[in-house]
Amino acid sequence: MKGIKMRTLLLLRGAPGSGKSTFVRENRLEQYTLEADRFRTLVSNPVLNEKGDFTISQRYDKISWKMLMECLEERMIKGDFTIIDATHSTKQSVKSYEDLAEKYKYSVYYYQFDTPYEICLENNLKRDVFKQVSENVIKRMYNSVQSSVLPNRFKRIYDINEIINFYVDDITGKYENVKIIGDIHSCYTALSKILEDFSEKTLYIFLGDYLDRGIEHKKTLDLFLGLWKNPNVILLEGNHEIHLRNFASDLPVKSREFMEATLPAISENVTNTEEFKKQIRMFCKKMRQCYSFKFHNHKILCTHGGLSAVPDMALISAQDMIKGVGKYETEIGIVYEENYRLGKCQDYTQVHGHRGIESTEHSICLEGEVEFGGELKFLNILPEKIELNSVKNDVYDRDYL
Repeated sequence: MKGIKMRTLLLLRGAPGSGKSTFVRENRLEQYTLEADRFRTLVSNPVLNEKGDFTISQRYDKISWKMLMECLEERMIKGDFTIIDATHSTKQSVKSYEDLAEKYKYSVYYYQFDTPYEICLENNLKRDVFKQVSENVIKRMYNSVQSSVLPNRFKRIYDINEIINFYVDDITGKYENVKIIGDIHSCYTALSKILEDFSEKTLYIFLGDYLDRGIEHKKTLDLFLGLWKNPNVILLEGNHEIHLRNFASDLPVKSREFMEATLPAISENVTNTEEFKKQIRMFCKKMRQCYSFKFHNHKILCTHGGLSAVPDMALISAQDMIKGVGKYETEIGIVYEENYRLGKCQDYTQVHGHRGIESTEHSICLEGEVEFGGELKFLNILPEKIELNSVKNDVYDRDYL
């Protein structure tokens, strides 16, 4: 699906007995699924009904859903792909997801089960007795699903394959070349040398970590507050962006460095703080967790932190893409190269920043310690070759360490 964000929430929608849990099981997605009935049985044992049978209690529905939503938010903090297995029969039943999706930059999809009513009844009777629900409940929820449409914020899919893997952007013919720029860390002077011949015929991909550590915070931020609006600019999220985003969203900032060095610098001469924060929020909203593309014979996957392999990408947490797989010192290029040989990388050459490790044939690192007087590394990808270049940075704090 074109334009899919990596942070993905999938709601299953259908009457009891319509096949939601079977769908999860057949697609081997149990470990990604939060099931409403499961939380009900965690809160309370099945209870006896008037027929003398055990049934799932609805008495503690409020606390069950509170627990489910708390677990969902914990998963969203990490950017985990998540499925909610519940009926979601009305517009009101999905309203609670909207604020969380906005807060954590999630795309929300739903898969609707239009199983005939009679089949729902048959499937219900095949369940364990304690999981069965009354015919009246099935009829009410079935009619509700069939007669209501979810808001446009929720996009319907018809096949799990529409979202389980990331859209590969084929930019062959759209641009003459592609430039991928590594960690910047407020090194405006070095960056400006790469951008001095900025052209609409070039696609520019930035791997994240735009601010902190360097000394040209304001110039760097001011540049990006204008640069992100260009259609030929792709922004990835690095591990330092959370401080900027939290500041702009009036959330606690846990970085002393950001509060004592970066924030005073970028706030200098700001007269309208709310407008300033709004601009930053718009900038942060444009950031992706990864970008995959084809350019002539090149197939490239860009992340900030670096991956060990490339399975179905919706299943990779945003946290792994931003902070990288393994420890900071893990030689992820060597790991990736071995997994590439084993066919675990979908034939992608990965490009990342974040940690200064050795590059390999199919894993290229663009972290060059630019903020310490090192190099701002960047790739220039041409139709027939990939060139690794760098700009030496002479504008830095020599007393930083």
